[in-house]
Amino acid sequence: MDKCWSSSYPNADNSTNRCVLQCPTDPDYYADSHVCVFYCTTPNTFADPNGRICISRCTNFSTYTQYGDPRTGRC
Repeated sequence: MDKCWSSSYPNADNSTNRCVLQCPTDPDYYADSHVCVFYCTTPNTFADPNGRICISRCTNFSTYTQYGDPRTGRC
């Protein structure tokens, strides 16, 4: 499964062969180009645990700041 055509469920979850709104948390998967992956494969992106997506810059929050860890590829 490499693509989902539904705007309501845009991410392809290959672990279940279903289209999902948000990638699963157990195990940790992140949407990378609308495909749920364990590690972000797009260069210079980080896995964001809040949005369950791969992003180029980790999000700043009012109480703390998240930084991208190049070693783990996660925020």
